[in-house]
Amino acid sequence: MISRKLIALLITSAALAWLTSRPEPASIPAVTLPTKQHPGQASPPLQAQPVPEREPWRRAIELPAVEFVPEPEPEPVFEPVPMPIMVSPPPPPPPPSAPPLPVQYLGQLQHAGKVMLYIRYQDRAQSIAAGEQLDNLYRLDRIAQDYAVFRYLPMDVQQELHWNAEP
Repeated sequence: MISRKLIALLITSAALAWLTSRPEPASIPAVTLPTKQHPGQASPPLQAQPVPEREPWRRAIELPAVEFVPEPEPEPVFEPVPMPIMVSPPPPPPPPSAPPLPVQYLGQLQHAGKVMLYIRYQDRAQSIAAGEQLDNLYRLDRIAQDYAVFRYLPMDVQQELHWNAEP
């Protein structure tokens, strides 16, 4: 339901709109009462008095003449052409390499003219001499003072195991 305040506001707005949109009443020149005229005396001429402006907002406003400048047309937008993709052949794969040597040096001992190397391989201690194999994967080729040379058999790659030699 519409509240009474809203109805009163609508009625007041309508009344104000009606009052401001009424046509302006014709200006009536000021009336002067005739004075006693003596016979033979001419009556004074009527003078037009300026009518005060009561509604200055109704005057026509003259704007200075401005040259019409059309808005510039937007430049056409072109979709970018994708650059051709240069496809080069993939680089050759790196040469195969052996996995890291899974052996840890524990010590060495010379027995009956043969040098025995004590190593840790797959969480167990083992002794190995030159020419012997570990699980058909590694073969001990040579034992030197501070390193040993193993060969990874599936790829026939040599790997060295270094340790610090004690004097």
